[in-house]
Amino acid sequence: MNGRNMAAALALFTLSVPWALGCGLALADDAFACPKEAPPQCESARSSLTEAQSAVQAAAARRALWTTAADALDEAQSAFLRGNYEVARRAAEIAMEQARLGIAQSDYPMFPFPSH
Repeated sequence: MNGRNMAAALALFTLSVPWALGCGLALADDAFACPKEAPPQCESARSSLTEAQSAVQAAAARRALWTTAADALDEAQSAFLRGNYEVARRAAEIAMEQARLGIAQSDYPMFPFPSH
């Protein structure tokens, strides 16, 4: 991939990630509610999922979103919809941690290039 193609792909990714996350977050309000007959783990998973969505959105806004955070959030959402609340909670925790690490990494100073 030449420089021009890489720049175009990066620009497309940069524009599409916040949009895709915004669409997912709009869905979250309606799709991720615990049914009345759900076990107690549902509420814990829903709470973790909400926190993970916020963390991933914050990382995306700072252009610090790691794919592992986005993938973990996708897994958490899928597991929640399948009713596998423990897997959803664990995946949401991974998404939060990966988003936090991405943000922390973006705060590091740039590595200076060698002068030779």
